Amino acid sequence: MRPANAHNMLEDEARRETVIFQNSRSTFHRWLERRKGKDSPVGDLAADVLGDTKFPVNVQSADEAVSYLNSRFATEAAIKAMKQAWRQFEASQKRKA
Repeated sequence: MRPANAHNMLEDEARRETVIFQNSRSTFHRWLERRKGKDSPVGDLAADVLGDTKFPVNVQSADEAVSYLNSRFATEAAIKAMKQAWRQFEASQKRKA
């Protein structure tokens, strides 16, 4: 039987990987995460992006995000939603400045 205070050998590495992942996420990816669950095209896009383990979480431009979607054969609706999301994201960043 495993002692109650036994050290989990995998926990430290998993925590490091989580920190690395979180630090690599762009402002846009974090912004999009907050839209997940919204009943809108951007909310649907957020759910898709956050469920896609290959999405470039450090994405820095709409062109880069759309290029990725095109490489995955995304629908026109998804591409339109991504462009809309970037416009909303950029507007939110301007309001913060």
